[in-house]
Amino acid sequence: MGFSECLGVYLVTRPSIDWGKVAEFFEAESVPPIPNSVRAGNDESAAVVEISARMCYMSYGRGRRDITDFINNLLNSKDGSVFEHVNYGFVITGISRSLTHELVRHRAGFAYSQRSQRYVDETQGTYVLPPAIKNLEGMEEAKDILEDALSKASNSYAKLVKTLEKNLPKDLFEYGTDRRKAIRQTARSVLPNATETKIFVTANVRAL
Repeated sequence: MGFSECLGVYLVTRPSIDWGKVAEFFEAESVPPIPNSVRAGNDESAAVVEISARMCYMSYGRGRRDITDFINNLLNSKDGSVFEHVNYGFVITGISRSLTHELVRHRAGFAYSQRSQRYVDETQGTYVLPPAIKNLEGMEEAKDILEDALSKASNSYAKLVKTLEKNLPKDLFEYGTDRRKAIRQTARSVLPNATETKIFVTANVRAL
């Protein structure tokens, strides 16, 4: 049994604009070309907001010339829908399933892909200590109690996997992968919320 010591947050996707298609759109609509219509310049996140917001009123080439002022005006006006076009994707590691259980309750504007305990063997899995135990002094007794419980859960998981691998009839399954999934799905019943996991989260700026 081990503990995850490092939280990892990786920004892996961000907004991207096809400026060629934007230029075609501007030309077809007879509005000023990109340099005169989009104040955000190379900031593609802000440009997504600006292009979508200006389309609502076909105000390309007019209005506020400073992109910060433009976006602040949108925020002050409660024009939040245009921020939903800006999406970022994060891979987050070193967190507990307790945390992800809370996170995935927030669905609007979010998408999730989490490491599966049905596919991934947790025999060598790690655990995440709650902040109240990990970061505060005078919690040695509580930490010992938790570590003992986690150790027992880890051992029970390994024993369950071994027993099921030995006794679960193979003829119940068409494929070996289905049998392995059934074994891990059953064994994970004893795993605590402190089990370390990894999750891919994508969300738009308004939701964030």
